[in-house]
Amino acid sequence: MSASNVAGCLLLGLLVCSCPSAHAQTETAAPPPEQRRARKILQALEAGRTGEALIEARSAAKQYPMDAVVRRRLAQAQLCSAIELDRRLGAAMEDVAFSQQLEVGLALLRNPITEPRNPANVDKFREFARVADSPSIAQFRARVKDRSEETRVLREQRVKELLAATAEAGEARRLGDHSPELALSELWMNAVALLWRDELGELRQAEARAGNAEKPGATSFSAEVALSLQELASVKAEAVLKEAQALAQRHPNDASTLAGAADVISVVGEIGRYPDPLRHYSMELLNRRFAAHSGKNGGGLAEQAQEAARRLYEQAREAPEMEVTASPWTVALQLYNRALQLDPRVRLPYLRARLYLWTLAFDPQEARSLLGDLERVQPGNPVVALERARAAFHIDKDPAAGMKFCREALRLRSPSFARSFLVAAPSALRPSLKYARRLDSVFERGWPGYGWLFTTLLDAQLAQKEPSAALDLLLLRLKVADHLTSAPDYPDQALGIHQKELALSQLATLGERLPEAQRAFVHAQLQAHQQLTADFPRKRTMMFVGKDGIYEGEFPKRGMNVIKGYHLIIGREAVIFGHGFIRH
Repeated sequence: MSASNVAGCLLLGLLVCSCPSAHAQTETAAPPPEQRRARKILQALEAGRTGEALIEARSAAKQYPMDAVVRRRLAQAQLCSAIELDRRLGAAMEDVAFSQQLEVGLALLRNPITEPRNPANVDKFREFARVADSPSIAQFRARVKDRSEETRVLREQRVKELLAATAEAGEARRLGDHSPELALSELWMNAVALLWRDELGELRQAEARAGNAEKPGATSFSAEVALSLQELASVKAEAVLKEAQALAQRHPNDASTLAGAADVISVVGEIGRYPDPLRHYSMELLNRRFAAHSGKNGGGLAEQAQEAARRLYEQAREAPEMEVTASPWTVALQLYNRALQLDPRVRLPYLRARLYLWTLAFDPQEARSLLGDLERVQPGNPVVALERARAAFHIDKDPAAGMKFCREALRLRSPSFARSFLVAAPSALRPSLKYARRLDSVFERGWPGYGWLFTTLLDAQLAQKEPSAALDLLLLRLKVADHLTSAPDYPDQALGIHQKELALSQLATLGERLPEAQRAFVHAQLQAHQQLTADFPRKRTMMFVGKDGIYEGEFPKRGMNVIKGYHLIIGREAVIFGHGFIRH
């Protein structure tokens, strides 16, 4: 809380205490029961307890059917429930997708052309090829078969819950709820529908690659998914963008609403594949490794391209208000900047970091000012040090300063890392949106992350000749990763969990080079990390088939498996047959 807020609270307390009647009111007055129920639902949603919130909301709506806020909370709980159902569906769909590629790989093993030419390896290959008939493959096929029915049920349930949320939001509005929060919640309902429909193209492409495109007399998996989404066909990206802009126009002096509308426009613009030259340039400049030991910075950007991008940025900032579908990124930038002007006390903690990364590539001085504002109100936020490192590496071309800023993060405590792609999403929705399937990919495409920094630190570590210097950089990687494990957004947190696992695992491999007490401490830390993150939602990145069965590769990384000899690497888009040693 800022000093002005503290002073205001103290002054209000003095005034209330000096007025007997006001004091009596504060002791006797209590919020109506429907308000208490609505607050209880909100608290459960903010804590990510969707199931509990949904049960409470349905009960409260039956008891207080004419209360608009209760109906709003029910709509939000139903949206969060739909997002969770979609996450479960995504896990089942992963099995289906990888099973298609697995069959391609097993067919490869049955092809005589695949057999090695060296007679000495034929027996080993044939032993490996028998994995196609192994119990682990049979179990996986049985799991996929069971999941076929599960996916059908989940496809129907998620759409039913999303439609119920939309209807409930409409009922809340009919009862008099015209709040920006309700309007933003409705926009997110539509954005989620667009995310689901956007997946269809990828499903069809995957089927075509695996040779499972729809055949006469059969219905493909993608066709079944498309059929389940028919009731959402009326949701169009263009209409959602216009609704978000209209909401901002109705509340021109509300910083939170302006930023919330800009959030939706940024996400829907990316889903709709609207061109965004500023984002493309910014990602090209700020999201690449800096190979300090080689003196290269991942390739250069032509001065002509840099100047053109800066001119485009200035035009976007100064452009008169325009139709959002003509340039969603221009409208979003303008809305965030207007929100900034209305937020001098930094009530929107994520706004400065969001605008900083939008600005850094084009106006470094203005960007550093935004970072200074953030540091004043959040002096312990590691984002400040890490973003100064980004600027040092990529803007100033000063790797020594970049490393210095990275080391500043060492003195900061965890967890205090705070940045988010979504500046002003309704608090009731934020925990569920964090894990919304496919939304994380929008975030990763939408602004620079920190993967480049870990690659840069690893490059520097591997270039060290002195073991002590290499260990120092490994510990620096570990500390930076530890900060990210508390990040509000899924991509940042997942990256932190993954990199912390890698760093601790690498420390553990030092073995006798560490004193016994330190070895025990590292192993304890690795076990604690794996236990704490055991339930974190992971993505399947690939599958490995060895002579002993199937192994799944996940992100963030969890544990270690070793495969020796012949193997198949099953990806989403390709199958690789190989021989050798794999550690994953």
